[in-house]
Amino acid sequence: MRILVISGQRGAGKSSLCRYIAEYAKARSIACYGCIETSLRGKNGVPYQIGLADLASGQTYLAAERPRDRTDVPFQFHTEAFAHIQASHEEFLHRTSASIQTSAPERFGQSHEKEICIIDEIGPLELERHLGHADFLKMVLDNRRCDVLVLTVRSSLQNALLAQLNENIPQYDVLIIEIDKKSRRAAQNAALSYIGLA
Repeated sequence: MRILVISGQRGAGKSSLCRYIAEYAKARSIACYGCIETSLRGKNGVPYQIGLADLASGQTYLAAERPRDRTDVPFQFHTEAFAHIQASHEEFLHRTSASIQTSAPERFGQSHEKEICIIDEIGPLELERHLGHADFLKMVLDNRRCDVLVLTVRSSLQNALLAQLNENIPQYDVLIIEIDKKSRRAAQNAALSYIGLA
């Protein structure tokens, strides 16, 4: 399993790059699951409502909210949204495992189709409180099923994420892509090349 870490400030285009990867993969019939953040933003681009778009089902779940333009008020998180994403992943694994078991014998031994898992994003909730996507991330790292794991993280939390990854998977190939508004095209090209889609 290879790991692509997309790092940048809020509004840099991390989620947009994840969406681009997912659309590019699906257009080529490559399995892509996990989630991408959606958000409603107020003044200065500060989010007040965050949703999780499930790449497998197409459903979007409300994950966090607070009053608009009230950065002094902490987000209220909805744990059921994160549970839906993890359950969708488990269902995908079960469905594809069952499909492999019922395949014709001549298909065994063939190289499997590429699988991409996206978790957008890993933040303080996961790294400091071990909530949110923490269990989902652990599951993906433990089962080592996907070919490429795509993670997003704010620049300020990049080192904390890398330290956590190194504890679990020091033997894996990790690429960090720094993204900002000026480097989006270069980031797209680098991501597709690393994943093997270019």
